[in-house]
Amino acid sequence: MRRMTMVVMASVLASAGGAIAQDAASEKVIVSGRAATRPSVAHENYEPIVGTWKSHWKLLDGDGNVTREIKGRATNEWIVGGRWVQSTFTTDLDMGGEAFHGVGMFGHDNTTGEYHNVWFESNRTAVQYDTGTYDARTRTFTFEGEQPGGNGVRFLARTTMRIDSDDKHTIELYVVRSEDDVRKVLELVMTRVKEVSEDEQGDVPLSRPPLPLGEEMSSASPTR
Repeated sequence: MRRMTMVVMASVLASAGGAIAQDAASEKVIVSGRAATRPSVAHENYEPIVGTWKSHWKLLDGDGNVTREIKGRATNEWIVGGRWVQSTFTTDLDMGGEAFHGVGMFGHDNTTGEYHNVWFESNRTAVQYDTGTYDARTRTFTFEGEQPGGNGVRFLARTTMRIDSDDKHTIELYVVRSEDDVRKVLELVMTRVKEVSEDEQGDVPLSRPPLPLGEEMSSASPTR
């Protein structure tokens, strides 16, 4: 029994060593066993975006010209025991006869080392799902995945979220037509609101999400 226990312990230690070696080589945080079900150090990288934010976003056309600017608000909070950050965006903009609102989820899969970004909103029924990485040196998340355009055609997009400081982060969206043709179509600057009064909540316009407006993004997305 003692010998079997030692063999099992040796196997566990060997597995842990392999995971650490892969982590060092790939910059991924990979956890196995029961620990994989709990929030890891990778989840802590999202901590700077948690809170209430003023947002200033710019929508750009395919040539980099700013076509619209909007100021507003957003709220990011931990859910499911610190496993996901839920981002809630609302706006007083008229989006087809109704006020816009959307919900995003940021997470990390401990078993694969991938970061995840899920998004759904009121002006479309399609769901956006991206996977990505985190660069600790630049404090930047990079997500990639197909996004639904307003014309129903999906296109490859790249979203970056850079932590400029604990009170500011910047989100940028790019349409990827090819590796040589990557165009920025959205820039969103988030500034932390440290105290929010009831009067201020009622007076300040609410924010547009860090993701494309379905109809407006159609012109920027590639035709397939």
